[in-house]
Amino acid sequence: IIGSEIDHFIKLEAGTSVLKQEVLAFRDSLSQQAQGVDQLAFQLYNRLLGPYQQIIEHKNLVIVPEGVLGYLPFEVLLKQPLSKDKTGFRNSAYLSKDHLIRYIFSAQVALQYQARNANETNSANGQILAMAPIFNEEVKLSGHFREANRDLILELEELSGSIRELQMLNAQFQGDFYEGID
Repeated sequence: IIGSEIDHFIKLEAGTSVLKQEVLAFRDSLSQQAQGVDQLAFQLYNRLLGPYQQIIEHKNLVIVPEGVLGYLPFEVLLKQPLSKDKTGFRNSAYLSKDHLIRYIFSAQVALQYQARNANETNSANGQILAMAPIFNEEVKLSGHFREANRDLILELEELSGSIRELQMLNAQFQGDFYEGID
């Protein structure tokens, strides 16, 4: 755990083989929507983050996973077990409900990126490419698409707010902005 006010290194008590088994069992349970996935999600949270809950409370998390932890979707770890009266996972205490979670796969690369951005001037930043495709009925039926993609295109729904978001970005940044399919 590294932050502006803390640097605390943790050695996990369980051996890597035990952790590997737990992570892989959790992933299998998730993909198969198996019973007990909630218990595994809570167990992994307790093992990895539970003891440090007060340190990470109200913080954004940047996770640098090593080994088998690279296969763990931290977002779906549960901070509390499911109560018996809940009918689903919608109201569960997922880690992602209380924390913005980002992944980086090399702390060294992240530090280099941060240093490079600090040295760049603002005039060099802000160049973006933004696209807001439109999938309304007129576009879907226009025939601009290859036959192989037609079924997929007909199932696409309009991305509400994408045009507005593109316009907001255009007002704040320099770059290329594309709206529609042309």
